Amino acid sequence: MRSLVGEIKIMECTSNLTIDSFREEDYVRLMDKIYVHKSIDLKKKIYHYLPLEYLLPILENNKFRISNRRNFTDLSEKGQKGDIKKCFRMCYSSPDNKEREINLIRENELSEKIRISYSICVSCWTYDTHIVEGLGNEVDENFLMWKAYTGGITGVRIETTIDDFLNSIKETPCYILVRNVEYKKESFTNTVEESIFNKTIYYSKEQELRICALCSADKLCLDVDVSKMIHGICLSPFISNTYADFIKRSLEKKYEFLQEKIKKSRLLEYKKNV
Repeated sequence: MRSLVGEIKIMECTSNLTIDSFREEDYVRLMDKIYVHKSIDLKKKIYHYLPLEYLLPILENNKFRISNRRNFTDLSEKGQKGDIKKCFRMCYSSPDNKEREINLIRENELSEKIRISYSICVSCWTYDTHIVEGLGNEVDENFLMWKAYTGGITGVRIETTIDDFLNSIKETPCYILVRNVEYKKESFTNTVEESIFNKTIYYSKEQELRICALCSADKLCLDVDVSKMIHGICLSPFISNTYADFIKRSLEKKYEFLQEKIKKSRLLEYKKNV
């Protein structure tokens, strides 16, 4: 019999959005409740920037936390106010405008789904391939990402592949969708998909991939196999060499699978050579 705790967990992870809220034909079902957009290369490397203090419980508890969009600092992730005129539309019941009534109902249903889409859990990853001016080679790091998403000096970056991240998930309590972000000159939201996977061109250098859990809880903690999920850890370029060596030795001693998988960023070395 399912425990009460298990029932509460499932209830918290529910959302009025399902795969039917999206263009299902554009996705491939990878495993139970996990759908990947057809444009995705599962073998491609992806990276996740985060503070060191967020990495430690992932390693200790084998749980990967996905935060709700409403907790993001970026205001565009919280949604936009709807057109107030829509709130006062009249819907007459005469046969002449029956079609208009149906269209209005559909429009209101879509507006509600878009509203809900701003209160689901999203994990943001990056492909992180950049050309450094003056060097001409690809560098798999981003100075601005280190500054914006690692909470200061002691940041880290996890490396994995899309395939291995998804296969590391032990249990899927809700629908999970994986898709690349599309960057537009202007941000219009006409569909649920656009509200989640579209951003303005201003963010294009983030090269973002989103792992979206259709869950309305404040956060979703996925049970994962971290030894399968994490291919490598890069330490912030702003950490001193002495502190970086200490973190590396400590983590490799405690977690055997991290042997030879931890390195310090060389991004500042690249910048010096430009």
